[in-house]
Amino acid sequence: MRTVQLIATLFVFTNAAACAPEGNGCPSGTHPNNGRCFSRVPSWDACVPGFEACDGADNDCDGITDEDHASACPDCSGPDCPESACVFGVEIPCACPAGTRRACGPEFGECAPGVQRCEDGRWTACAGGIGPSSERCDGLDNDCDGVADEELRILVYLDRDYDGYGDPAHSCSVCGLSDTCQEPGRWVANALDCDDDCDVCFSGSEEACDGLDGDCDGHVDEGVTQTFYRDVDGDGYGNPASPGEFCTPVAGFAARAGDCADRDPRANPAQEAIFETPVAERGGFDFNCDGQDDRETRD
Repeated sequence: MRTVQLIATLFVFTNAAACAPEGNGCPSGTHPNNGRCFSRVPSWDACVPGFEACDGADNDCDGITDEDHASACPDCSGPDCPESACVFGVEIPCACPAGTRRACGPEFGECAPGVQRCEDGRWTACAGGIGPSSERCDGLDNDCDGVADEELRILVYLDRDYDGYGDPAHSCSVCGLSDTCQEPGRWVANALDCDDDCDVCFSGSEEACDGLDGDCDGHVDEGVTQTFYRDVDGDGYGNPASPGEFCTPVAGFAARAGDCADRDPRANPAQEAIFETPVAERGGFDFNCDGQDDRETRD
């Protein structure tokens, strides 16, 4: 048995018990929300669980103080002996067994543990290990955090039509400029294409009158078509009640509306003549479509 001499000033906390019920009479000058006394009342404040520290308080609100720490330095000879003990809320260093060694440092990824030696009752600095390095695109865990190439990998998207915009349905993760996707083709770092077989269809493109959704907003030819009107009688004026949206003139439609009798070519807003027979189907003698009988207004 080896004897470890502990030299420290020990403080006994009268408020070191578990979270006490609300009420007066608790010691003042301590911190709230961790099982200690709330000094402004004075009364016990609500206990909020936290990490159990060596401080004589019930930090994790389980009714026990400092339970995660050794209460005394044991007489042991292995590398797993504790480095310190918690005595009355004060952390006291423990001497290590002379001549022993232990592994130190991270063991994940490309890191390798080093060795610490016990000299004069204290562990030396960690030596001989391989520590973390900056992460780089090599498929390895260089910074030893359990993940390879994190924050360096990006998603790229297939660009079949070579318009510089990728298809969001076909993506691939790459790391660095030299990395490639298994599927051949051009890959870009955006997913703004809604039709990767159309080289003028992508988000931000200007809509053209071409029957395609050029700007990828889910609408075709919006804002670029022209309104035409059904022109059954072919007089160059269409029925305002029968419009249609087209990119270019279409047979059977006219760009001008205003025809009041679309089955009689004599009746349209440009008509200046007066005819003896009434307007076909509609009847009456309003041939210039102004709503009045032309025989009475043109005498």
